[in-house]
Amino acid sequence: MLRRLFILLAVCALALAGCTTPDNPVEPGNQGNQVVPGSQGTTPVEKTGTITLTLRLSTATESREYAFPTTKANDVKLRYTLRFYRAEEASSWASSPEVEKVIYLDAPYDRYLQERIELKLDAYKVLAWADYVKDNANWFWNPADLSKVEYAAASYQGTSEYKQCYYGTLELDLRQDENRIKSLDLHPAGSCYHIVATDASSFEGKDITAVISYLDPIPLSFDVGHFGPIGGQSGLSFSSPVKKLDNGTISIADDYILLGVDTSIGATLTLQEKDGTVLLKQDIAIPMQRRINTLLKGEMLSAGGNAGITLDPSFDGEYESTF
Repeated sequence: MLRRLFILLAVCALALAGCTTPDNPVEPGNQGNQVVPGSQGTTPVEKTGTITLTLRLSTATESREYAFPTTKANDVKLRYTLRFYRAEEASSWASSPEVEKVIYLDAPYDRYLQERIELKLDAYKVLAWADYVKDNANWFWNPADLSKVEYAAASYQGTSEYKQCYYGTLELDLRQDENRIKSLDLHPAGSCYHIVATDASSFEGKDITAVISYLDPIPLSFDVGHFGPIGGQSGLSFSSPVKKLDNGTISIADDYILLGVDTSIGATLTLQEKDGTVLLKQDIAIPMQRRINTLLKGEMLSAGGNAGITLDPSFDGEYESTF
């Protein structure tokens, strides 16, 4: 009897031992004491990859003025502004970019550049802008917002080859293009025109100033993501000193105009001597074509206050018009 009672007590003790709670219980989501990524108290780390961008500038025309700046100044640099937006946030460019890169190049301004960028593995839309700056500060353009790059100079200026600017866009997916090399081509955001006089003999001994007064609105901002200028401002004008070029012709004036479509710009050209004598005052139409330069030439200094302009359609590569 006593033996049976002892056996019964032993069985109960073993049953109670099986119901005790361990000192280190295993909670759901844990494997021992190792925390699974994504559980409470941890921050998941996104994998990153690298992309090497080859940036290439293209110009309007290689054969004439404004192919690239021909004068080099120590305080002038070529600036690249690159912004990488995640694809789902890139429709309005309202959000901050995932990555922003600003690169300054000293003279000579090489049109090719390779830059290695590290990004999280995702799909991106890349916006790129290139322009010329003085002392690493805005000169003609302010790319703070690439959906509206705005004219930055205090007053309107023409006759500067450093007014040129370039833009480009690129879509890439680092989930597929990880550690790849991609090319991003930047194209001219505008085109230039250059007015030259061929009657150099009439220029000798004279101090002449040219004034260009635009009759049509001129755009002063550019939307990189939508590939074109925005709006236009009326009443713009600038003056330019008339000077002799190495090829014997006389440079009257030139300008770089933001351009989205082929168009014709109306302007009044006035040439006057230092004493106020007006040599020429004429309304002209300046034909402009995207990424193609316009050359206007003729005997303006001896035109007797009047000149006409016609377009020569046989000229190959640029617009060339003759006064």
